[in-house]
Amino acid sequence: MPVTPLDIRKIADSLSPALLPINGRVAACVRRFDSKGSLSPGTYGTISGAEYYILLATDGTVESLMAGGFLAEGAVLTATALGLGTCWIAGTLRKSDFDVVEWPDGLTLTAIIAVGWPAEKKRVRDSMTRWFLRSHNRKPFGKMFFYSNFDTPLESAGIISDALSMMRLAPSSKNSQPWRALVGDGTVHFYCLEPDLVYVLDSGIGLRHFSDIMVAEGWQGCFYKDTSAPQKTGLRYLISYRLPSSTAPAASI
Repeated sequence: MPVTPLDIRKIADSLSPALLPINGRVAACVRRFDSKGSLSPGTYGTISGAEYYILLATDGTVESLMAGGFLAEGAVLTATALGLGTCWIAGTLRKSDFDVVEWPDGLTLTAIIAVGWPAEKKRVRDSMTRWFLRSHNRKPFGKMFFYSNFDTPLESAGIISDALSMMRLAPSSKNSQPWRALVGDGTVHFYCLEPDLVYVLDSGIGLRHFSDIMVAEGWQGCFYKDTSAPQKTGLRYLISYRLPSSTAPAASI
């Protein structure tokens, strides 16, 4: 079954940087590739049958990568709502085969997402890849999210419980799950593991899951940079999220 033009329009509409609550220079679009012709996407056979791809360009800075992950994952969630399957592609691509867009100055192709109808039956290779990457495994909640300090695992998240739970389930490169959160007084500080910058892109993906659930549940908070956010060796501070009017004290967040 082919992906319809209406499906592609809905996905493309979700890629507007104007929709971003996070600052960062990014650009994205949807392009069709003839996977059977001379213009092959070059995925080494990992993806088969996909004709449409989301192309994401950033300037390689922390802010741009975080915003890029946030933006492109929004398109992924739009595609999922349409019943389509998607796959973020990083190590299994030949980037030059996709680099067919004249991006604004300073932006380069950073990530590619295949879009299409999921296969009805999984191939053995797919199952082996997911097993190797442990794609279904997730770190315990208390290993990712903390309360007040990094020595205290978060046990009860209150009104942000669903949002953090969905962030925990977000996809990441090699299932690295690099995002971390420190919950405080009406504020959540977000971090990612160092030093690999791909973890910043991954964390942007996770932040999209967090943000969409907060919005869906009626909490209109805001992202901001906090120059006084606690620091921890091995973690890169990314951004903070403030609940509206400090809706809840720390103990009940």
